[in-house]
Order: sequence, then C-alpha cells, then structure tokens
Amino acid sequence: MIYFLSINYHSTELIRALLNSILETRVLLFKLVIVNNSPQENILSSLSNYSVNLHVITPGINIGFGRGCNLGIEYIYNIDSNARIWLINPDATIDRSAISYISKCFEHDNSIAILGTKIRDTQGLIWFGKGHFNRFVGTLDHRYKEREKSSTATAIENCCWVSGCSMIINLAVFEHCPTFDTHYFLYCEDTDFCIRYHQKGYHIAVTQAALVDHDVSAITNRNKISKFKHYTFSKLYFLYQHAFFVTFVFHVFLTFLKLFINFFVDRDIAHGQWQGLKLFILYIVSEAW
Repeated sequence: MIYFLSINYHSTELIRALLNSILETRVLLFKLVIVNNSPQENILSSLSNYSVNLHVITPGINIGFGRGCNLGIEYIYNIDSNARIWLINPDATIDRSAISYISKCFEHDNSIAILGTKIRDTQGLIWFGKGHFNRFVGTLDHRYKEREKSSTATAIENCCWVSGCSMIINLAVFEHCPTFDTHYFLYCEDTDFCIRYHQKGYHIAVTQAALVDHDVSAITNRNKISKFKHYTFSKLYFLYQHAFFVTFVFHVFLTFLKLFINFFVDRDIAHGQWQGLKLFILYIVSEAW
C-alpha cells in the first residue's frame, strides 16, 4: 500500500489529472488522502466516478500547506506507522514508471527517510534537481535548466532537502510521526522539514530520474499579493531559524530594498512583501515577549 497525500485549494480539476496519472501506473494498492483547504469544494462528489480508495480531510478553513500536511501525515501514521507517504502537489502528475522506480529505490536502500524526485516543468526542463542551502549567503537553490539525463532504476543522490511538490516520506524509519513547522503557511516548509530531520541524522535523497511533471505556480500565481506575503514571511522565518545571524540581518535589509523598488515597479508584489514583513515583525515581537 502506498499513500498519496495532496493538499487541495480550489484545485479539483488538477487533482483529477493527478489521479488519472496515478491510475496509469497500474498500481494495485494505493490510497489517495486529500486535505481540503477549500471546504466549499465537494471533492468526494467531484471524484465520485473513480473507483479508488479515497479519503478527504476537511479542516473547515484554509490552514495552509504545512498544517494540512500534518493532518494528512497524522491520519496515515495512525493507520500504518510503517507506511510510505507520497506527498504530491495537485498541479503535478507522475510518470507511468514512477511507482516502480520509487519501490526499487527503497529496496536498494531502506534507510532513506525522505526521498524526493527530480521534477520537470511544462517545458520539459528540470525544475527541481537537488536542494542546496548556503547558510553563509542564505540562498536556496534547486533549479537546473537542462533536460533529464538517463539513469538506472535505483539511482539516487544524497542531499539536505527536497521539494514538497513530490516527496516520499518513509514512516518506517522515523521514531515518531514527522511533522512540519506550523509557523509556515506556504513556502519553505518543505525545506525546513527536510533540513531539521537531516540535522537529526535522517537520510535524505533525491532520484536521478525526473518522475514528476509540475505546472509551476499554477495555484499560487492566482493571487500575487498572497503569494508574496507568504513567501516573504516564510523566507525570513526560515533564515532566522537556519542561517547565520549576519546573513539573516542582510536579508531583512534586502527585503526592505526590494519592497521599496517594487513600490514603483509592481504595487501588488510590494503590497504582498509588506504584509509578509509585518507578519514576521509581529512574530519577532511575540517571541521577545
């Protein structure tokens, strides 16, 4: 049994395409768990024509990506604490050979705690290759503008973080139910999740084959202000937790500079950045008190 976990936010049609891609792999035993962050959507009704093992969790409000993941992971953990959870974006689809490839990776090395996959964008280029974090300058890199290269069915590479767009969590090697930091609403929560467990000695890796296609920002681009609000807060919070203090201070200054420039270039981006900066300042004040 493999559990697919997806966080829905006005993405029913995208989930339909994701589910179709899962069915095309001809996997016999799987369960799709959807955390529905847009409760006005009736997911069960929309997918009623599919004869699949489906479970929908509806929080009642939009609780964000990290909290949504925690609900789904906890639900699955309580069913099977040795399960494999494939966290997959609604705006993604998987290759026909993906599940077979992933299974062989774990057969080859069952110590893997979190396994990411290389991800293609809609142009066929590698959007996510391997996560890098530089504590000195505060950069998070993962983009490789190249096409997929051939690799064996068990080819993986160790790294410190992988994308939450396509992340397999191997519950069997965890001493407890793994959780995302709930301070993040959107962005950087996957990086933080991986780095925290990597620092605890858990094995993080990424496939060398691109197994997933991703319509990048198909959901988040719908609301530019909200996108930059959450990205600004999350990036600063992440650097506050993981980067050197001087690096963090530099990025705070850089955020103010970008906000000032965008005030004249793109008011929506500036508005979002200002909201995110205010949220982070409120967080720092609350921590101080």
